[in-house]
Amino acid sequence: MTHIYLFNSEGSLTKKIDELKIQGISSSDMTVSFNNRPDNVFRNYRDIEFVKADGSVWEKLVGKVFDRDSTDLVVRRFDLNERELAEYKKGVNSGQIVLLVKGLDDEQVKTDHNKENLSLDEIYDEYGLNSEKS
Repeated sequence: MTHIYLFNSEGSLTKKIDELKIQGISSSDMTVSFNNRPDNVFRNYRDIEFVKADGSVWEKLVGKVFDRDSTDLVVRRFDLNERELAEYKKGVNSGQIVLLVKGLDDEQVKTDHNKENLSLDEIYDEYGLNSEKS
């Protein structure tokens, strides 16, 4: 399953990438898609694939020749189901940065969203730091 995250800034994107790396998600399982080239903030993350959402020059040319949208040609790379495809297109069309993460199951996503509400004791338990309690 591919999980899709949408961001309005590169700063929030890079924070999420760092969180996912801490969780053990490989850089090779992450792809960033955006209509514009990344700015300086994202350039430190060269190990993550970047795909121009509106397509490369080649995809734009093929799209024109065969009367197809170049964005549809880009999406074929990701093997998305209908729900994921709709979420991806919504993000791209609204000008957001899209982070696609392969192999992330729903349980990891739920756990990730719930971490914001954990008490200090629960955080120690989750990360195996019980010996660090005073």
